[in-house]
Amino acid sequence: MTTTHIASAMVPGFERTIGLAHALIDGIAADRFARCPDGHPTMNHPAFLIGHLSIYPDRALHLMGHPDLASPRDAYSELFDPRARNRDDADDSIYPPMDEIVAYFTERHDAIAKVLASVSDEVMTGQMPDPGFRATLPDDGLGRRVPARTPRHVPPGPIEHVAASRGHGPRDAARGVNPRGSESVTAS
Repeated sequence: MTTTHIASAMVPGFERTIGLAHALIDGIAADRFARCPDGHPTMNHPAFLIGHLSIYPDRALHLMGHPDLASPRDAYSELFDPRARNRDDADDSIYPPMDEIVAYFTERHDAIAKVLASVSDEVMTGQMPDPGFRATLPDDGLGRRVPARTPRHVPPGPIEHVAASRGHGPRDAARGVNPRGSESVTAS
């Protein structure tokens, strides 16, 4: 019998934080989505943050044994790579439109949500399949759990940036209704 305790336990937090991300995105004007917050010219803007978070699910799907569900976009990998620099996009010529970035973020995280609860504990704790990952991450499966939990790592850093671009802190930004369901969303 295959056990899935680790992955199953991750699902509620994963889904809740995706809802929190959407609650924070809601209300950001499309013409401000790829703009650095006023007075903070080096702070990452929401387009960069959400685009950056959209590239990790495909990596996690590979590590969790579901490469068939991966759908990486080369342009996104280049624009939103961890080594890429966030650029203020005053004329909307650098980053894709807000609707496209948010749709891709949602699509990629939905792909993980569909399979996460079925990933076995053996996979979640086993040796990393890629030697490159094994060189930088322990062989206890941490590398699978971290990308699958990427949205749970959104607070407090990137979510604070998104909230700052809206003019308030993450607790204020997160109050309200989860746009992906009826559950109330609050930052913890």
